[in-house]
Amino acid sequence: ADLFGWPWRPLFFVNVPIAAAAAVGAARILPAPRVTRRGGVDVPGLVVLSATLLAVLYPLVQGRELGWPAWSFVLMAAAVPLLAWFVALQRARVRDGREPLIRPGMLRDRAMAVGLSVMLVFYCGMGAFFVLTLHLQSGLGYSPLKTALTMVPATVGIVVGNGLGMPLAPRLGRRLPMIGLAVLLAGTAAMIAVLGRYGTGLSPWQLVVPIVLYGAGLGLGASSLMLITLTGAGAADAGAASGVVNTVVQLGMATGPATVGTVFFSRLSDGRDYTDATQLSLLIGASLFAAALLACFLLPRATAPAPATAHEEAATADCAIA
Repeated sequence: ADLFGWPWRPLFFVNVPIAAAAAVGAARILPAPRVTRRGGVDVPGLVVLSATLLAVLYPLVQGRELGWPAWSFVLMAAAVPLLAWFVALQRARVRDGREPLIRPGMLRDRAMAVGLSVMLVFYCGMGAFFVLTLHLQSGLGYSPLKTALTMVPATVGIVVGNGLGMPLAPRLGRRLPMIGLAVLLAGTAAMIAVLGRYGTGLSPWQLVVPIVLYGAGLGLGASSLMLITLTGAGAADAGAASGVVNTVVQLGMATGPATVGTVFFSRLSDGRDYTDATQLSLLIGASLFAAALLACFLLPRATAPAPATAHEEAATADCAIA
């Protein structure tokens, strides 16, 4: 059914009753926190932070379809003073002895600051992989089912990469996400080569190895990078740090497809074919992965044990990617 003139978008309404049931269940089953937040929930900070993210993401997601109107650039520019306002609100709450939404000092930790930066670039680079699905369906005429089956090897790679990487994370430290990013680069380069060689005659079987490599790189890199980032948070900041990490993940996964997708469709508008546009998009993704790999050298060589929630957050990240 075409509800409200939104062809496929109403399918996301399926999450509403699930979220409502989860909220009711959590209120009844989960124990109340033993420590009360000083000053209550930071509602002003939450509102301003939400407005900041909206000012960045909405123009990026909708800008191309709307022809990049002037207000989209004004809205993105407004994110800068909004972010400054949010930081000022957090500092004011700390001065008043109230609990902030995000403690400003938390981002002074090297593992946290560098880790968040690497994660943002890492997840932006994943936007090129979503473009591959557009190429398979619109460029090669694959059905949605055939496209989904073509992508199944990525899930296999993620599971294998995560299974191999998590036990090695304490010993390898920052080298593990670097290995994952190197495997990601290899998988992306293999995709570009396969697309160039087979063109419109591409079959799903020819993409199996590149997609498995891509998934394995994600499995090795995503969870280990999250663990390293969360080592910068003490026990008192574990919850807030997890929230910041998840926000950065979502920001990257929204920004990446929006920006890479803009390049992809601009290439098509210039008269290029789908193969050329997809190869360029994958090249952009590879460049972002390479930048993230180099930035990993700024991470601490050795890291302290991660908070207890870190492993759960890392597993959640892998599930979200899969």
